[in-house]
Amino acid sequence: MNPDDFVKRRVAIHVAYLGTNYLGSQWQGALTTPGVVPTVEAALEAALTKVGAIAPHNAGDISKVGWSRSSRTDKGVHSLGTVVSMKMRLHPQWLSVRGDLDPVYANKLTDAINDALPTDIRVLCVQRTPKQFQPRRACRVRTYAYVIPSWVMRSSTERSDDVSLPPDNATVDRFRSALQALEGSHPFHNFTSRSVYVNNRHKRQDSSRRSRHAAKAAAAAAAAAAEVRMESGEKVELESGWKQVDNDGGESEDIDPDDTDDEQMQPWELAAAGSASGELAGWYETRYVEDGVEGADPVTPEHWRRVLSFTVEKIDVDSVNGQSFVRVRVSGESFLLNQIRRMIGLAVSVARNDVPLSYLEAALAGPTRLYTPISPSHTLYLHSNAFNPFRSGDGNEKKKDRKVLDLTQTGVTIRGEFAKAELAPAMRTSLAHEDWERFDKMLRVFAAFYRDEWAGGADRPEPEQKRYVGVGWAPLMTVVERGQSWRVSRDEEKKRQEERRLNREREREEERRILLREKSEAKREEQRKRNDEEREREREREREREREREEL
Repeated sequence: MNPDDFVKRRVAIHVAYLGTNYLGSQWQGALTTPGVVPTVEAALEAALTKVGAIAPHNAGDISKVGWSRSSRTDKGVHSLGTVVSMKMRLHPQWLSVRGDLDPVYANKLTDAINDALPTDIRVLCVQRTPKQFQPRRACRVRTYAYVIPSWVMRSSTERSDDVSLPPDNATVDRFRSALQALEGSHPFHNFTSRSVYVNNRHKRQDSSRRSRHAAKAAAAAAAAAAEVRMESGEKVELESGWKQVDNDGGESEDIDPDDTDDEQMQPWELAAAGSASGELAGWYETRYVEDGVEGADPVTPEHWRRVLSFTVEKIDVDSVNGQSFVRVRVSGESFLLNQIRRMIGLAVSVARNDVPLSYLEAALAGPTRLYTPISPSHTLYLHSNAFNPFRSGDGNEKKKDRKVLDLTQTGVTIRGEFAKAELAPAMRTSLAHEDWERFDKMLRVFAAFYRDEWAGGADRPEPEQKRYVGVGWAPLMTVVERGQSWRVSRDEEKKRQEERRLNREREREEERRILLREKSEAKREEQRKRNDEEREREREREREREREREEL
């Protein structure tokens, strides 16, 4: 075929992968570029170039093909349903009259791309989309699954060498209560690196005020000095100050690598070194920030997220190695950096009775600054996405008739095969990873710190070195109690707002009824007037006829 005959059309590529061998999913440069870290998108771009879906002169630069994705994942996190959008080279013969991709060719294209990919990355299907399609914005729900070895959920006093034992009912009940408390709309500032979103927001505002040339110069300067500290301990130099590979949540804004701080440190690294809880006290946070005194540590609208559901999906024993595990599923509109793993980590602490549910509830209060443990990334994977329907070009198409992006039947088959052949063995191996031992030790250090702070922390002097200007340390008991009070006040305010909303709706409904009644009465009055006028005209005609008869 003549290369000049090919056209570019926007498509959606459904991708499943294991994140074990990659430093995140997001593109950081072509694999052929010296010093570039291996990512899932880099491997996918290389395969697309190899099969001719990307023209040779566009290879190595995804901006030339309008590349975007529905979500990003961190190093070690897997996926069964990431959607990548791009403008792909297609021959007109492969398109229908309406511009859709021929199913037969789509399956052949999927097979060709998979032949060029490593076995830990699979393209599930390729579909045509409208040219305005942006998967990150079109994705309305992201669903993740996370697998936890059951022994981790047992406290040290209940520890057993038998890994086949499931958690007891009381532990599961505490765990479910913790997950349920995380549902809804909350400020999840304690479940991420707060400064990333605060600083990123300020940087975007600043760049909008500066000229384009100055903004590019500042980004280049930041990129030259930027190094992201990965959890593996490696340093990864990024090409741009607006790239970020550490994100288990999907839709959060791009993150400046300069914003990484101590919260990104793994506390089990300190715990494994034998540090006592007292030595870690300066690292854990116990603060309450009054309104208007947040200084350099504010909570912004970007910290708010809505968790639609958080449930225990399955408690089972692996048929191969006999290890008991708990699988949870969480759905939300979007998630912050490390939010899912920190929610799991604190929920496991509650299940183990290391901290009470009130600690978790207080961590969801805007003014509190409390530590939340982070769980390993090895068993977290993106399960599925749900997208809004496509809009037609003329806007006249009915909503119920709009197409919705979803896996084809072939894609469902390939995903099932990948989950069985690749994901299941990876989960099995990850359940025995040494990081679970470190996670368990970190939770025990955290529990000891909590007990020490709750019992006698009020007598501990305030640290001399404050991390944030204008914000002081507070006893843990005070922070938790005031955090709960804030949540109660917020819930009461939400109830009052709901009552006011219902009252306004009732008032508007009453106004509509009155207006309709007035209109109806006006119509009836108008009709009566017309009837009276008609009767008067009829009587006048009758009198006229009478006069005519008299004259005759």
